[in-house]
Amino acid sequence: MTIRKKKMKVIIWGLGTNGKNLIDVLDKDSVIAIIDTNIELLKLKCYQGIPIIDFNTYLNMYKQYYVIVTPIICESIEKSLVANHISEYFLQKDSNVRLSVFLELKHNTFIESYKLNKENYHYILGFNLFSLFLYNHLIQNDYKVKFIYSSKDQRLMLEKLDKKNIIDDFLDIKKIRKEEFIFQTEDNDFIDSSYINILDYKLLNDNNYLKWRKDLKDFKDIHNGKRIFIIATGPSLKISDLEILKMHNEITMSMNYIYYAFEKTQWRPNYYVVSDGNGIRDYEKLAYKEKWFENTEKFFSDNYLEFWNNSIDSTYHCFRQIQNSSEIEFSSDCSDFVCSGLTVVYSCLQLAVYMGFKEIFLLGCDFSFSPNFDSNNDHFYGTCDKGVPKGSYTFNYEFVLKSYEKAKKYGDANGISIYNATCGGKLEVFKRVKFDRLF
Repeated sequence: MTIRKKKMKVIIWGLGTNGKNLIDVLDKDSVIAIIDTNIELLKLKCYQGIPIIDFNTYLNMYKQYYVIVTPIICESIEKSLVANHISEYFLQKDSNVRLSVFLELKHNTFIESYKLNKENYHYILGFNLFSLFLYNHLIQNDYKVKFIYSSKDQRLMLEKLDKKNIIDDFLDIKKIRKEEFIFQTEDNDFIDSSYINILDYKLLNDNNYLKWRKDLKDFKDIHNGKRIFIIATGPSLKISDLEILKMHNEITMSMNYIYYAFEKTQWRPNYYVVSDGNGIRDYEKLAYKEKWFENTEKFFSDNYLEFWNNSIDSTYHCFRQIQNSSEIEFSSDCSDFVCSGLTVVYSCLQLAVYMGFKEIFLLGCDFSFSPNFDSNNDHFYGTCDKGVPKGSYTFNYEFVLKSYEKAKKYGDANGISIYNATCGGKLEVFKRVKFDRLF
């Protein structure tokens, strides 16, 4: 086996949260270009010095590089790649290891964290983007490694290795030998007990998350039986609404760019939630050093890992966010994970239920965004005037609607009432109530 010390070069499809996080993990020098279809993002032309291109430009200029497809909902992207006879790609959603684990590879702390030894073989489950990263890292550090793959991995593995030498062009290793693969016929979690030193993805993820998990357990049923208002940032939200909530000392939870309202009100939420990595990045840039949330408990997802390198205080809490591409879950244990639902409101609903609230009122949840957010019309503030690029976010109505329906189903089954107190808007999943009649 030949080891070459060269920089990996790839194309990333998608400049959303997943794409930016992956760039953080890979280092921007490893990314040749970023494919995106968002016109407003294409106008920016680059991100951290990396060109932002359309698909045709990729076909004409960059086709020799592997593509990493980062959006969770990516069926149309994969169809475009296949239609253009491109097999040199990976879907990020197929990988089982979270980026927090692979950040340890970047920082060279993985081997020490998991106390690996060089005496025995280490077995990596599955054949996907990050199993190759892990293989590459361990081989370069002189560890003995084999893949354990199932029949569901076999087609992908043969396609990637046969049509193009992925190891030659994608990673630093000249060739993976056939004897380094162990085929497991069943597509389930059973692994022959004779294999030791298995790098089990679930255990790796859980071990990496332990430092955050204990903290979230403190919030379990902390408000059992009470009511809460979840304040979204739709155009229907009024400052007078926030003043009423403050006057009545209601427990509130809000999100994202609600801090743009703070210059007009003394109201502050008891809880503040950001689930999207872009939102956390903007908070870090715009609000982190301010004292607007000094007495607010802040819940951020692990969708922007580098934020947690800040000197944060005890009011910051990190939850592990799971992104589902098809079946949507509603987490009953937020200390384990919170499901995305493709809207921060869904994260708030899960956290509120976890805290024990039995009545949940949504306010400012208009559910009426344009396909590409026009920030000056879709929120109670004009974020285009605040430095947030127009069209930098997208909204998947169908998926978010399914998320709300899942929340209602979970609430109905567990004695939790979720109401929509928004004035107007298009959200009809939850029973509507008049905000002014709740006091």
